[in-house]
Order: sequence, then C-alpha cells, then structure tokens
Amino acid sequence: MVRVRLLTLLLLFVSLPLLAQTSNPPQPTMEVVTGTLVLPPGTPAANTLVRFQLSYCGGNNGRVTNPDGTVTIVSYVPFDLRTSNGVWTTNLYGSDAIQCGTQTGTSRWRITPIYNGQNGPTLDYQVQSCGRTVGCTAFDLDAAPQCGGSIATNCVVQYPYVVPPPEPVQGPPGPAGPPGPAGPPGAGSNPGTQYQVGYYATTGSTVSGDPLFTDNGTLLSYLGSGYVQNNFTIDNVEYIQGSWYVDTPVATSTMPAAPAGRSAIGVSNDGNFYASANAGSPSKICTAGNGACPTGTTLPTAQVGDTLRYNVNGDSAWDAVNMAHNNWLAVNFIPGGSCPAGTFFVSGTVTAAGTGQAGMVCTTVNGTNTLPNGITYSSNASAYALTAIGWNTPSNGNNSLLPIRAWYRMTFRLSVSPVANTRYWFGLTTFNINTGFAGTNNLAILNTVKYFTDTPNSNTIGFRYSAGTDTHWQAVAITAGGSSTLVDTGITPDTNPHLFGVAMNATGTGLTFFIDNVQVATISTNIPPATGTTSPQDALASIFFDGDNKNTATACAVTLYGIHLSLR
Repeated sequence: MVRVRLLTLLLLFVSLPLLAQTSNPPQPTMEVVTGTLVLPPGTPAANTLVRFQLSYCGGNNGRVTNPDGTVTIVSYVPFDLRTSNGVWTTNLYGSDAIQCGTQTGTSRWRITPIYNGQNGPTLDYQVQSCGRTVGCTAFDLDAAPQCGGSIATNCVVQYPYVVPPPEPVQGPPGPAGPPGPAGPPGAGSNPGTQYQVGYYATTGSTVSGDPLFTDNGTLLSYLGSGYVQNNFTIDNVEYIQGSWYVDTPVATSTMPAAPAGRSAIGVSNDGNFYASANAGSPSKICTAGNGACPTGTTLPTAQVGDTLRYNVNGDSAWDAVNMAHNNWLAVNFIPGGSCPAGTFFVSGTVTAAGTGQAGMVCTTVNGTNTLPNGITYSSNASAYALTAIGWNTPSNGNNSLLPIRAWYRMTFRLSVSPVANTRYWFGLTTFNINTGFAGTNNLAILNTVKYFTDTPNSNTIGFRYSAGTDTHWQAVAITAGGSSTLVDTGITPDTNPHLFGVAMNATGTGLTFFIDNVQVATISTNIPPATGTTSPQDALASIFFDGDNKNTATACAVTLYGIHLSLR
C-alpha cells in the first residue's frame, strides 16, 4: 500500500484568544491560519497567491450565528490573498461555527496555491476551533490526520478518504440551461464510468462505492489496476505483496547517470537494464545472453590433491599450485639411502638420484603425521671458503636439463639450522659448461664458490638468507651477466620446517613467491631469459640448494622433506 503526500504548502493553525468587545457585539471565535508556500524553482515569491473558498456547502453561502443572535454570512465566492515572500496569514471561521443548510460542522475550506497564474494542487481542510479563547495548541497540518468518519479535530481531506458533502441548502429553482452535447457511447456490455471512487459512508472500516477498495482496519487497499502517466514519488518504502512484474518500452536514448548523490536503475536504448550507482556511469545489469554476465573460469584437469589459487600464473584463471600436473618432477628423500640421498622422479617414474656435495654428513629423519621422511645434510664445524652443503638434480655432464621458465610451480619443504653465521640458497640455477657461457653459469653448482656469495652471477630463481646481510628471507631473480632483483619477504628465518613456493605466470614474465602458502613477494624483472643469454643451454636449469658457514667454524645443516616442480 503506497501513501503519497501531495502537500506543497505547510499550514500552521493557531487559535487566538477572543478579543474583548466593548462597542461591537461579540463574534464567534475565528481561527488564525498561517502558512508558507513551497515555491517551484525559479518562481518569484512576489508572484504567488493563496485562494480560499468555502466548500461542501452545496455551492451556497454559509451562515454563522453570533452570540447576540445576529447572523454573519460566509460567502462561497473565493477570495485571494497575496503572500509576502511566500508567507501569509488570514482569519477563517471554523467548520464548527459555519451552518450550511441545516447542518453545522461539515463545511471545508478549499485552499489552492497559485504560482504565476498557474494553480497548484488543491486540498480541502476541516478547520475546527478548540472551544476556548486561550490556551489552544498549535495545529501542524503536515502531521494532521486525514479526515474520516466524524473526526472532530483539525484534519486534512485528501485521497483516499472521501467524506460525503453536506446536504445543500435548497433555494428556488433557476431557469433551465441549454442542453449539453451528447456524451460518447460506452464500450462493452458494461461500460461503467471512467473513474470510480471509494468512500466511507459511516464510521468504521466499511468502504462504499468501488468494491475493489477494502479496509482491514489498518490498511486501505485497492485491488484493481492503476495507471500513472507522469512522475510518481514514493517518499519512504513501497511494499509489494504477491507476484508482480515490470515491463517498459525500450528507451530512445542511452540511460544517463543518476543525479549527484543518488543512484538509479533503468532501461537504455539497447533494451538492457542498467544501474548507475552513486551518480556513476551506468553499468549493464547481467541478464541471460546480454554479454554482461561473468563467463566463468575453466579449471585445470582435476587430480587428487589439487590445490587452486586464482591468477597465480597471471592468466586470470584458477591455477593448480601443487604438483598434481600431467608433467611433474619430484624428489623424495627416502630414509636408509646412502649420502647423498634423494630419488628423482619424472611424472612418477624413477629416473636417477640427485647429486650431493662431497664431505657432507647425512642423517635420516623419519616421517611424522605432519611431515614426510627427510634427510638432514650437515657440515662439520670447520671454516669453509666455498659451499659446505648442497644438492642438485642430475645434468648430462655439460649442462642443466630443466627449462628455466617453462613451469608452473616449484616448492621446497625444508628447514635450516642454525640461522647465525650461515647462508642458504635454494631454487633453480643454470649449469652450462659449454663455450660462450654467461656469468658464472659455467661453474658447477656444488663444491665451488658459485653460491659462496650474496651476489652470484648465475641464472637464479629462488630464495636466499645471508646472516649479517638479511633479516628476512629474500625472494630472488638473477640474470647471469646482467643484474638481480631482491624482494624482502618479511619472514624471519627459524629452524622449523616451512613450505617455500614460487609460481611462474603464463607468459614467463612474472614470479609470485609463497612461504607456507602465503604470498610474500612478486618479481617481474631480471627473470632469466627463456632463450638463453649467450647460448641455448643458458635457458636450462637445475633444482638445487647450497649452504655455507661464511668461513666460520659453524656447522650448518638443511633438512629436506621434498621438492616438486610442475612442468608445462
């Protein structure tokens, strides 16, 4: 049920005390009626009028009986009052004092604002005196009840409450007027009338007239169809009960943005619904087949153990970030093997064992309910001027075998010990003994000074920690013969096992780094080139880790639980 307020003028009714009469006979109490016109934009206040007319008196004059028995005539002829900058005041007799025919208290004052000669909305008001000469409370029309039944207080007569007019005062019949033109023929078997009105004939909730009007005591409803040709304003909430739909013709122009401070929804000239949020440019609302709905994302082929993260590979899709791809490499560190240990798998097939640094001590680490089997690679407490511990995947004797960029995700599950006086590197690096090598790509990965430094000159993608230089793990990308990019991950090293990961985007131009499945860094510069720097073999890589004690008498160790690389 929608209640629409059509007021354009705010009225305040105040009863003034009855003035003492000395030389003139006493008069009935009149109401002082004041108000302010709410003018349309651009309308000069000086060009406004308020028109008053006695209504519901059968088109006749009303009569007021004075206390001394004399009668004052209240004319039904309208009178105009010019406002002062939109503000006005006048005296009116109350309906309780005006007699129309044989009835008293049924008349109304019809008030019409006039702007530059154009009539505004007209409303009828039932003005009642408060019955006293002093102490009358203010009458706020904007909060006044609608007139219905026999309400005896000041009220406003407006749709849908309709009060039957009083009986007219019968006068002598006038002369017959000329006949009017013939009306248009009705249509159908029951043409009815163009408009129907429901009204309350008596007090209560029974509505007379149109049977489609009903009143359950709290809600007045209309069960028929309605039509609004122009603008229709709802100043609060509209409730719709039962099934409904809205249809509209296609607009002849594009939908404009909503006014400042407002939001809008509408139909544009392409027939689609659009929404303008907070006065922004209209956006097409998703409906079937209009191209505005998300198309969804094709997921990787499902395999047991898949874990998905969105756009890790920079392809605006869901990507598998574990190793459950069709092509993958895995290194499992199996207890009981001789040092160096680690079995190298390609798509689940054992191919070879990895290579470990000479002189290391290897210790078996049995699996738990949260960790797989592992191997601890440790050095003695002698000072080393090169790498002290390390491991890498096999090569063909002359160069690495894996692509430097053609992979999705690389992970290491490992722990390091201690943190002080040590340096650790792990990830992908290039070994290329061929002529025309770049940087230190020609140096072997193990038992050399290749990674006995904070700034190796070899293709590298991975992680670094260097005591005395780094406070946190560093994400690293290095191009041999070029330069490097380091990003601080904010993660402080400790001796607990952690899962380190790197993901390459779909074009091989961006790296995303993870520690314990939390993104900690991104790099898009100094990624080793896919075509090699000075020879094709420079575009190949080996999985590795290296550790040293920075030439101090410190034993260093790395415990490896597993390494995976998912290939494209």
